[in-house]
Amino acid sequence: MSQLNFTTLLLRYGEISLKSDKVRRRFEKQLEVNIKYVLDKEKIAYKIERLPLQGRFFIHTDSIEETAKILSEVFGIVSISPVKKVNSELSAIFDEGLKFADVLIKKDNTFAIRVRRSGQHEYTSQDVANEVGALINKKFNKRNIKVDLTNPDVTIFIEIRGKWAYIFKDTIDGLGGFPYNSQDNLVSLFFGDFNSFLSTWLMLRKGCRVIPIFFNFWKFTNQNLSNHVIKIAQNLKKYVNSDKFHIYEIPDCKKLIESHKSLENVDKFQINLQLMFLVAEKIAILENARGIVTFHTFSDIFSLKFLNIIENLVKSPIFRPLLGKNLDNLNELMDKFENISFINRKDLLLNFNENEKIKFQDLNQLEINSIQDIAEKLVKSAKKIKI
Repeated sequence: MSQLNFTTLLLRYGEISLKSDKVRRRFEKQLEVNIKYVLDKEKIAYKIERLPLQGRFFIHTDSIEETAKILSEVFGIVSISPVKKVNSELSAIFDEGLKFADVLIKKDNTFAIRVRRSGQHEYTSQDVANEVGALINKKFNKRNIKVDLTNPDVTIFIEIRGKWAYIFKDTIDGLGGFPYNSQDNLVSLFFGDFNSFLSTWLMLRKGCRVIPIFFNFWKFTNQNLSNHVIKIAQNLKKYVNSDKFHIYEIPDCKKLIESHKSLENVDKFQINLQLMFLVAEKIAILENARGIVTFHTFSDIFSLKFLNIIENLVKSPIFRPLLGKNLDNLNELMDKFENISFINRKDLLLNFNENEKIKFQDLNQLEINSIQDIAEKLVKSAKKIKI
């Protein structure tokens, strides 16, 4: 019995193909850049082949398992399969299909042949499935095997595109989304808790270059917590297909707030929130970023209450990726990052869920000027930390 020694990976991308031809070409080029970056970084020997009309990439390498694992964490790739590539003549497909069956189908197994086809051929997908299935049954009839299209023990997949056919047995899920750096730059409000991490990750998945801004607004000054947040941000680095990734750390602003008597009667929670957005907007301008990513969900009761106040203070678009996620979505994504020790939101000065009774107020011009002055000083004292 021979073995299936794969040396080619088939990469599929989904949402990219929905774009116009011009945008799709740009996205495909960026995805190719990102693939090369991660494989070069890991010192993988490979050859890349792009078939834009077919919506596919091929990676030729002797390090199949390692390469597939690396690429499964690259945004823009929907799925990956180790494949055997043969020409689309029926005789070549039949020969390779029998080789797969010899290795995969054991005694008393059931099996199915799944065929997809695009392009002009003298046969249909069903023709290929029927013929390959019949040949397998005939050649390996002593193994007491039979076809089961509902719940087979073994499935052999055949994908025929133009003059080539690709035969495989496994499909590895990718992250989907759009290639990193194919969309606008953004900044994100970042505290090292699960929500701010996930909101940043989701916008990375949409193809944006996102710069996290860490606001060191803790209940208690604790350098270990600051270091912890930076370590959490490092978990985002694997999804950034570039050496250029950094985070801003904004220092505590308590003393600056206390130095402005005009703010004595303004709720400190509101001041901190508005400072966050003002500082984020100013850094967004420095980073040529289009907008601000927040971590709010529908469970943050105050969100709608302060929405107008905040948006009247900043001009940048505000992105709230978690608002469209239900509890099941969040729990599923939480499982993906279960090995990360996120900061507990109760350790934050801005413990949002405890502030349902905050009464947000419109500010007069003097109060607004004071907050703007503090924001300017915070930006000047911000630390830019390379991750």
